[in-house]
Amino acid sequence: MADRTVVVLVRTLTSALRVHELLSFVFGGEHRIRLVYVFDDGSAFSGWLGEWSSRQGRYVLTRAQARHLRYHLVVSASENADFRRWRGPIIVVPHGLGNHKWVRRAGRRGKVLSGLPNPKILRKRRVTVLVTHPDQEKLLHRLCPDTIGRTVVVGDTSYAALLASNEARHIDRYRRCLGTGDRTLIMVMSTWGHDSVLGTVFGLLTRLLAELPMGEYQIGLAAHCNVWTRDGADELLRKLQDAMNAGLVLIRPEDWQAAMVAADVVISDHGSLALYAAMAGKPLLLASFSDSEVVKDTPMDKLGCTAPRLNHDEPLPPQVEAAIAKADPIHAEHIARTVVAPFDLGVQMLRTLFYKVLNFFPLRSDKHIVAAPDPRPIVCDVHSYRVTAEYLAPRVVISWTPWAAHERDITREQVPEPFLVSDERERDMRVFNNASVIVRGDPYDGTLDGWLEGAGHKGNGYTLAALARGPFRCEVQVSDTDIRHPGQRFELTSAKGILPFGILPVVMLPLMKADDVPTLEGTHLVVVNGKEDVVDIRRVR
Repeated sequence: MADRTVVVLVRTLTSALRVHELLSFVFGGEHRIRLVYVFDDGSAFSGWLGEWSSRQGRYVLTRAQARHLRYHLVVSASENADFRRWRGPIIVVPHGLGNHKWVRRAGRRGKVLSGLPNPKILRKRRVTVLVTHPDQEKLLHRLCPDTIGRTVVVGDTSYAALLASNEARHIDRYRRCLGTGDRTLIMVMSTWGHDSVLGTVFGLLTRLLAELPMGEYQIGLAAHCNVWTRDGADELLRKLQDAMNAGLVLIRPEDWQAAMVAADVVISDHGSLALYAAMAGKPLLLASFSDSEVVKDTPMDKLGCTAPRLNHDEPLPPQVEAAIAKADPIHAEHIARTVVAPFDLGVQMLRTLFYKVLNFFPLRSDKHIVAAPDPRPIVCDVHSYRVTAEYLAPRVVISWTPWAAHERDITREQVPEPFLVSDERERDMRVFNNASVIVRGDPYDGTLDGWLEGAGHKGNGYTLAALARGPFRCEVQVSDTDIRHPGQRFELTSAKGILPFGILPVVMLPLMKADDVPTLEGTHLVVVNGKEDVVDIRRVR
């Protein structure tokens, strides 16, 4: 039997994730204390709590089931939880980074400060409100005198986890999990609501995917929990279908920290993740920002005044590169000092506070925040590409973007250059049938003719058909209708493997059109993202 029982009120996925992270630090390894999660219904954003609790192996009681529960402390990361039926001490944990937003609350006039419990509860219950910095404590005392004597500065466990994760060994592993490689990772991190990135410029995702070459950049999205839970994950995936088909990496709500430290640049708004990114020293671009929601003279307000804004009427690549070039680690440290109390004065006080309220003693005094777990992204395979290949003697310069990020009206007359390359796994028949290059990348022991005839690809209008013959090698058939090389067959081998298989056959296309290339056979220098590779072309028929 446990010596102490703590009731954890969870109202939304946001509050559940935050309180779970905090209590894992405070009570991790503590066998004498029992945590009982209780669902506090009434929020439009309570969806997905069941799936999260199932993945955690966490049983969540209803309020009716918890009616006769004996407990010693109530904890919640939602200031909107119904605290009226709960007796004894209550600790309210911030579910974001500070009190920097004005929000509307049902049953309360006008706008109220985010993270602030109802003053009636403060007057009638033993409530302690946790804040991350002394300046936030002063703000609460000024705007709500009922908080005086009820606030404690404890720093921020999420920021502490960011710092613990920001090591080369973790970053390298996170980027492997995300499939980033040596590309530049751009993380779009959106809060919820009409004024968020997703609420104002939803099309930004496909613009990024269309304008930034896929061999050089990777685009990820971390959306606020409320975006996932309002209508469900399936609805979010439906809305993101084009972007997902174009290679967007979707980050699960609990994996945002790993994605942030792995990122090379962050595009965000007035949500807490923008502040976290600035504090972590990440180059930051604001794609939207709600001045009316942000409390004046708070760190978020100051960030909105100083961080560069994304100009949606200008090309995106130069703005991204400029943000990376202007990153200032010293400025990041200054922001952090205004938002979060020093670790030794903040987070370490958490355990002291909780054990004091429980009238108990900790088994260990050396607990530390650990790095974020490896991310488990949601990704779709990209099967079709819009490829630009240009012969600039003696080089072939190649770049590509996912076809799904571009206009969907497809006719071959529109795409003679750049080239449309499509893997036979492409599910959109219009795309595949209008491709200049069709490829099969999965293992196949048969002949190229056998594949083309067996799959019914003969005569569908392609210029090249390619079959993988190894990690960096493919067999290519030229269409019978080609004027200069009708029906000829070649083997292409990449010396360094810089080009992915689906793009490798495209090396031939500008060479086939060039008047100053007497023969396709031989070795050719190929440039991708400033990196050079050598592709050997050998005729086999």
